[in-house]
Amino acid sequence: MTPELWHQIEQHYYALVDLNPQEREPALQRIEDPIVCNQVRAMLNAGPMPLQVREAIQSLALDNVKESPGDQRFGPWRATRLIGFGGMGAVYEGVRDDQAFDKKAAIKILQTGRDSPDSRERFRQERDILAKAAAWFAREKASSGSSGS
Repeated sequence: MTPELWHQIEQHYYALVDLNPQEREPALQRIEDPIVCNQVRAMLNAGPMPLQVREAIQSLALDNVKESPGDQRFGPWRATRLIGFGGMGAVYEGVRDDQAFDKKAAIKILQTGRDSPDSRERFRQERDILAKAAAWFAREKASSGSSGS
């Protein structure tokens, strides 16, 4: 998933999270990109967080976020810039720079003190949702093309 796609998902999520379910569905149907729509729906179904709680968590999380990750590395991945942050931690754009192949990815770093069994499980669930979305996108992209005429 590209940082740009994640940004779209995040924008739609925050625009819809505080709506009641009757208002959400028509708004979800207006999202043109099916990948974005499906991801936002999955995130909303995971359970909304009240605005005041989100703002408080983001304020606390900001204290632990580095605007520039410096030379942080995670295996073959290097964090290059901050994409966003929230209650669980910070998300950085990362690049694979081991010369095996060119690839960008989102690197999520859990906030200090958030390493609990519940946080790890939520992190795993989020990872699984994103992996399924990425696999679906790859299948859709592979099945699209031209007929040559």
